[in-house]
Amino acid sequence: MDEFTIGRGRMNGFVVESSEVSTVHAKVRWNGVAWTMRDLGSLNGTRVNGMTISESVRTPGGWRKITHGDVIKLGERDSSPRVSVHFFRDVSIEANAALALQAVVRAEGSKPMKSEDRILVECPLRGNPSVGLFCVFDGHGGQEAAERARQLFPEVLARRLGGKVPGGEGARELLEAAFIESDETMAVEYEGCTASVVLVWKNEKTGGLMVQAANVGDSSVALGRVPVPKGQHHGARYLTPEHKVRHEEEKNRLNEAGADLPPEATRLYGLALSRALGDKFLKDQKVGLIAHPFVSEVLHIEGNSNDSVLTIASDGIWDVLTPKDVYDTMHEADGCLHTSCQSLILNARRRRSVDDISIVTVRLSLEST
Repeated sequence: MDEFTIGRGRMNGFVVESSEVSTVHAKVRWNGVAWTMRDLGSLNGTRVNGMTISESVRTPGGWRKITHGDVIKLGERDSSPRVSVHFFRDVSIEANAALALQAVVRAEGSKPMKSEDRILVECPLRGNPSVGLFCVFDGHGGQEAAERARQLFPEVLARRLGGKVPGGEGARELLEAAFIESDETMAVEYEGCTASVVLVWKNEKTGGLMVQAANVGDSSVALGRVPVPKGQHHGARYLTPEHKVRHEEEKNRLNEAGADLPPEATRLYGLALSRALGDKFLKDQKVGLIAHPFVSEVLHIEGNSNDSVLTIASDGIWDVLTPKDVYDTMHEADGCLHTSCQSLILNARRRRSVDDISIVTVRLSLEST
């Protein structure tokens, strides 16, 4: 992704939902040397570190370099939205996110649907310049659980990190504890959510990147190479499993906890998931629903590679597309993550996915920014 737009409209690569932001407000572009930005003739203007980069109302401005730590203000008011620019030191993280509401035909005059999914991208994580966090939370029963998880999880994780960087052995215990504490703090009775998270940090000894994924529910994380030289394979694979009642291993665990499910059962009190955040009412029944996550092994990204791409997505994608499908689509988009996200949503809809869709794609690069 060498350029994207920022604005209120859903066609933008970075969507800011505010009445002060124009439909297509500004553009960010990599010029081969640095990231640059220009106002596209927005109504309320754009400022970078307090300096106006707009020429005049409805007139596109010139390009301005943006760097780590810059604060972009979309509008002139004190209440105008702000976007912070963050890069890892000596490495770059390119991230793109996309959301799509359920593809359900609604009767004219009915209330507009609201997505129960939530996306989180924090790079750096709460000011820690060597750590990034990327998450998808897919709610069920409402929006509250996913929204609370989006707010709580990074706060809990950052506090437990204490401004430090996980060691070479990984962050398994840290991630497990953050899931459990977030679940207990949420205290949501009749709603819940999946959680798929990826923690990325800089290896202070080698200068490379370390990656570890964790999840509960049926949102998942995959990894592949994009682009790949002709004749080579992208090696797409899941990093996390899905936790569903219909899977034998999970069903056995639920029955050992007292669920007493028959072999053909696919739901636990109406819930298809065997692990989730929230759903306190069900957890109080002691039937095996837990918030303990699966945590992947630590991945090491070293050398001059810039083709490793993470895909964190809700089941609106994974119910109809395999990792191979996802990375084939990215390859067809020449590795452009923005185009890939939009194409993945279209492909999922063509295959009859009617659920909310959330995707976060992250390119892990060791090239200097």
